Amino acid sequence: MGRILSTGVLRGTLAVPSDWSFRIPFAIQWVWPPFLIVATYFAPESPWYLVRKGRNEEARKSLDRLVDAPATAVNTSHTLSMIQHTIQLERTMKVGGSYLDCFKGTNLRRTEIAMVSWGLQILPGFVIQNYTTYFFTLAGLSPKNSFNMSMGTFGLAFVGTCLSWVLQTHMGRRTIYLGGLICMSPIMWIVAGLEYMPGAHTNANIRWAQSAMLMIWFFIYGSTIGPIPYAIASEVGATELRAKTIALGRNVYYILSIVNSGISPYMLNPSRWDLKGKAAFPGAVFTLCMILWTYFRLPETKGLAPSTLDHLFHEKVSAREFKKESARFQ
Repeated sequence: MGRILSTGVLRGTLAVPSDWSFRIPFAIQWVWPPFLIVATYFAPESPWYLVRKGRNEEARKSLDRLVDAPATAVNTSHTLSMIQHTIQLERTMKVGGSYLDCFKGTNLRRTEIAMVSWGLQILPGFVIQNYTTYFFTLAGLSPKNSFNMSMGTFGLAFVGTCLSWVLQTHMGRRTIYLGGLICMSPIMWIVAGLEYMPGAHTNANIRWAQSAMLMIWFFIYGSTIGPIPYAIASEVGATELRAKTIALGRNVYYILSIVNSGISPYMLNPSRWDLKGKAAFPGAVFTLCMILWTYFRLPETKGLAPSTLDHLFHEKVSAREFKKESARFQ
């Protein structure tokens, strides 16, 4: 939704013939922090944090605020007991609580999963993902129509994200992530391969075909590897290190985004490298690498209690065996 709004604002200021065409988008960004501050102020504190600090009664009250379900469906007393048991288990296992501990022992594997699954989700669309509007302009569209196409692309990604709610209900994290990469891989190869068609540099139909393929790519991305790393990163880390594991995973994404923002304009700009559709090759190669990593390293975490995950990682169970072996600890 944020990308749709931001693209709409940029498209709306195209006709402004002064420096307000960039000042207005910057100014609008300041609208959101006050709402976020208020929402954060009234948000309930994490029960896990409160239990770690020994504030069990506050944790119970926080759970009552968070759980909007009949007591027969979700018993908050049982949930509180599970939280206490898991925290005690991790302290017995000496999981630790510092950033350095994220890279020690079995925590290293858990940190790797968060950092790769979430941090490297930008790689399958490297170069093109954040520059679709520019790519559409290079395809021959006017700036106005390029922004319109981008809004349509992000609209498809939004629909895909809504579809992911259904997918996550019926399918596992590993299945969705791996399936998404497998479906996305041929699209990037096709976009790059079309650049070698006869007359590719002058044929507008080829540029439109590439643009259409990218719209399909964004829909698949929005349905699979776009939203699912949020769940993976929040589940895979030890509860004592969860916030730090999430921070590490997200910061890897930001670092790669900076790299992407620095390299992409040179790769696409006609006065520089002018790769056009060939710029999809890095994304295609990275997608294959991510498929291999996912198959061998990404475990299934859906429906597994934090204590179960602690045991599975402690015993160094293969990623492909997680679901089967979890029955021993559930």
